[in-house]
Amino acid sequence: MPVQCIYTLPVDDPYKKGYVYCTGVVITKKDRVGMALKMYFTDSGKKKESRYLRSLRKKIWYRNDEWKYDADIVARTAQKYYGENTFGG
Repeated sequence: MPVQCIYTLPVDDPYKKGYVYCTGVVITKKDRVGMALKMYFTDSGKKKESRYLRSLRKKIWYRNDEWKYDADIVARTAQKYYGENTFGG
């Protein structure tokens, strides 16, 4: 089961003047790389924060097989989406 750490971050310079709240989330699993996310909210979005966090929980999971980095796959994906070979290959 992935572990989540949720914390509040200050927002010194609000995005588009309405996103005045920021919540940090770290999701990790033993012996795996963790993911850090920042979620920005407006006043109305902050009221729904719990719902968004529950929804996020069901969207991220860790596979049980061994993942290997493949530079050729990264390069082909960069070419497909960005039109250039930015990430290796």
